[in-house]
Amino acid sequence: MLWPLTSFPDVSAFTPVDYDDRDLVPEPPNAALYRLPPPEVSSKAWWNALRKAVTDHLVGSRTVSIQANRELKLYSRIGESAEAFAARCADVAADRADAAVAALRSKYESRLRARRTRADSAAGAAARAAATHEAQHGAGAQVTTLLDGLFGGRRSRTSIVTEARRAAASAARVEAARDKAAVAEQEILDVEEDLRSEVTALDAEWAGKAAAITTMQIPLERSDVSVADLRLLWIPYDA
Repeated sequence: MLWPLTSFPDVSAFTPVDYDDRDLVPEPPNAALYRLPPPEVSSKAWWNALRKAVTDHLVGSRTVSIQANRELKLYSRIGESAEAFAARCADVAADRADAAVAALRSKYESRLRARRTRADSAAGAAARAAATHEAQHGAGAQVTTLLDGLFGGRRSRTSIVTEARRAAASAARVEAARDKAAVAEQEILDVEEDLRSEVTALDAEWAGKAAAITTMQIPLERSDVSVADLRLLWIPYDA
């Protein structure tokens, strides 16, 4: 409501009021007096100019408070609660985190496939070396040969040393094969740990982005403002 009405109204002087059409009565009180409005109110152009001035004033002076997540490029909708917007950000961040983790699949699948192939090959080689050693020398072949040869007196020193060297070399091959297999298994564990670390980092990164919510003020657009009704009212007062 703007009062008093002048030939060139100052739209910033409008006062918000809460009223219902039922608050207005058709019959004035007794002895009521009325002031004539400015003559300009009879012109349609005056009303159009007033409507435009009100729109310009609201566009220039009013803002809307919304929530924003610039990390995710998301903005709350008018009427959307803070909790609902936070949940929407969390859902979007979770989807993008899933997509980022899925992108790691091809990177790690090839690495794991190659290391599992090497591990299987190394484990097989270790098993074959152990079986060959067992078949040729027995579990305690080197010790038994040395003791029997030295104290049994049945073999020459040369044959005893030769056999001992062969058994030792065979045992060394078994150990080397087992070490290689252990290294291959550790490589698999290392790749899995790398993957786990990357997934954990991605999860933390996107959780942080989901939580990066701020409040921002945005101005009204002209299309947001509609001056639905302008009325000229006489409010009677007692003399």
